[in-house]
Amino acid sequence: HAFNGYGVLANLIAVPITGFWITPWALVTLLAMPFGLDRFTLIPMGWGVHAVIRVAETVSSLRGAVVPVAAMPDWGLIAVTVGGSGCACGAGRGGFTVCSPPRSGLPASSSRRGPIS
Repeated sequence: HAFNGYGVLANLIAVPITGFWITPWALVTLLAMPFGLDRFTLIPMGWGVHAVIRVAETVSSLRGAVVPVAAMPDWGLIAVTVGGSGCACGAGRGGFTVCSPPRSGLPASSSRRGPIS
């Protein structure tokens, strides 16, 4: 397991490229397909995809970008899953008690000792 320390940085750069360049070209490509002109619109769309890939490669090569962490034990994962599901389903007045399992399961991520793979 690994923690990505610079995920926010990568998303701050890659998401605008996706939203303002790749997605509009994807729409233009769909409109051009019936006329057989999609090959001309896929080229600039590909530039955006390559830019996002370059961002991912650059950010992942930064020092400290990936930090290995120990796996969460099974009981912690179950507590987080059950409690998170209760929170998501709308706990109403009992929200505090339903949302307690995720809070009790999160410390489990640091409780496992042993090799980090």
